[in-house]
Amino acid sequence: MKFRLSDLNADTIKKGFEHIRSTAIPEALSKARSMVTGLDLAYDRFFKENIEADEEALATQRERVFSYCPCISIVVPVYMTPELSLRAMLESVLHQTYGNWELCLVDGSQAKGEPPVLDARVSEDGELSVLEKVYSLETERIIWQYMENEPRIQYIKMEENLGISGNSNRALQAAKGAYVALLDHDDVLTEDALYWVVDALQRERYDVVYSDEDRMAENGSHYLEPRFKPEFDIDLLRAYNYISHLFVARRELMLADGGFHSQYDGAQGYDMILRCCEDRREICHIPRVLYHKRIHDGTSSEREAKHAQENLAGKEALEAHVSREHLLARVMMTDQRSVYAVKYDTPGNPLVSMIITGHTNRSLMEQMLEPFYEKTRYSNFEIIIVDEDRTDEELQKYYQQMQSRRRNIAVVEAEPGKSSTECRNLGTLYANGSFLLFLDANMEIGDTIALGEMLGIAMREDVGIVAGTVYDDRDRLYCAGLEFAGAYESPVQKWQAETERAIDLKEIKNLYRYPYRGLPQFDAWKEWRKIRQDETGAMRYYGMNREYVIVPAHCMLVKRSVFVQLGGFSDKFRTELSALDFCLRVREHGYRIVNAAHAKWQLHDLPDSVRQVREAAIVDAQMERTERDLFEILWSQVLSLR
Repeated sequence: MKFRLSDLNADTIKKGFEHIRSTAIPEALSKARSMVTGLDLAYDRFFKENIEADEEALATQRERVFSYCPCISIVVPVYMTPELSLRAMLESVLHQTYGNWELCLVDGSQAKGEPPVLDARVSEDGELSVLEKVYSLETERIIWQYMENEPRIQYIKMEENLGISGNSNRALQAAKGAYVALLDHDDVLTEDALYWVVDALQRERYDVVYSDEDRMAENGSHYLEPRFKPEFDIDLLRAYNYISHLFVARRELMLADGGFHSQYDGAQGYDMILRCCEDRREICHIPRVLYHKRIHDGTSSEREAKHAQENLAGKEALEAHVSREHLLARVMMTDQRSVYAVKYDTPGNPLVSMIITGHTNRSLMEQMLEPFYEKTRYSNFEIIIVDEDRTDEELQKYYQQMQSRRRNIAVVEAEPGKSSTECRNLGTLYANGSFLLFLDANMEIGDTIALGEMLGIAMREDVGIVAGTVYDDRDRLYCAGLEFAGAYESPVQKWQAETERAIDLKEIKNLYRYPYRGLPQFDAWKEWRKIRQDETGAMRYYGMNREYVIVPAHCMLVKRSVFVQLGGFSDKFRTELSALDFCLRVREHGYRIVNAAHAKWQLHDLPDSVRQVREAAIVDAQMERTERDLFEILWSQVLSLR
């Protein structure tokens, strides 16, 4: 194409820069980050130095004699598997430090309608040259070669290819182990994978066990993209198959209801995991990377079509789960691959009592109250304002005006010197709703669906608390939930916090921190993530409903029955530790604490005058240390498990 100087103008220059910005720069940055400064390199080093077992540890594992030694059947459907990948998979099983296993291989490569051909190409001189990837007949030869010296390998050669589910069911039916582990034909296990599974089963005979995982370069040279997973989280699982691999379950559970269901081919594993995790089953997470999933370079229209099929199959599997669980909800696709949104109904539209606390002024309160009547789709609510600013005349006038205009607003006077804990408990005495929404006085509802999103989740029997997702005035994430920090964080959490330099993940407040704080709003983040593909595991869960152990009280929806059952916020704490203590008591009674990822709220910056009043009300450092000591004593058992 020829270039003419006359073509150069403001419009063409602008279009040129837009093209570079949208294509060339992101691609270059992504490649540079991955090859030079990416977290992949940091993770590969972290795994080999901190997670991967050395020879001494592996030798010790081989010598250990467990009191409970179940046979674990490893089910692997193979189909024209490249030789190097097939051998790596087989070797990873043979080198397990736990020996009571069987490997059940089912091969659809030579089934009827699948011709036994070699993958070949024509060279420049017209001769056929066989590629490194050898399929079909070679797959069978390699497996038989391993079987000669290993009686624990079963090989089933399919006469007819029944698809991934049908073939897997043949292997599942042949399995004899008490537990079944799922392994893809080109992935590998760490040498101690089964050891840690059986180690967990010594504590309890779990129904399901799963571990962390990562990705492995196609040539097996290095590890990348770790998936560090939380403890079992049904809300996250309903958004995304975060369990994936390594997945181990009782054999009778997998065989129930016919094993794998072919109508969900492409997402048959997701369907199986959902079914095995239903009915309050005992589920164990092993916080170790035990599975390496091989990634394949390049993209193709065929692969994109496969992903589209997987998306649809996953949605249908999730819809079936929602139906089995008798949830009043609908499943929606998102623009992220294999990520779904479950929208819960609010049958009966119960009354929600909003309890607003904290020093404020008229401007902040106008910003807070007016949108409740202009934005939110859910209208059955009342507002109880715990007034801590009786001397502010403008604010008092505004309260009077709002009470005359709105019948569902009440103002309760708080005595001077009351702590935030006491003010929140005071507000509940005037509440009539079945659900209590605690809000700080500089909060604003962010969109029309926020209240309904939170309420729909809170109305589930298994949920006690729902936290909104709070952004600051710069549209950066302020808080979705909290996690314990400092002495109570795991090596993985510490590494993530130190390695994710682009995001302020630390923000440590002595005992806890705000994960993801500083991330852009979710829609903007999705665009940013197209460039940044190398974030560690937990970052992948941003924008999905998920459980937290602790959440703050500044945007907390609580079932009234649960609040009454637990006696409200403990008067032992005047600081925000009262919210953490309440959360742990809620979980102790068997309820979940869920962040509603798409319930958007905005936390406004405080004017200097209001900030000074709030800071004056904060307890002194000695009181804070005393309360922390008390908290650590009361919850020492929970904290010691971290």
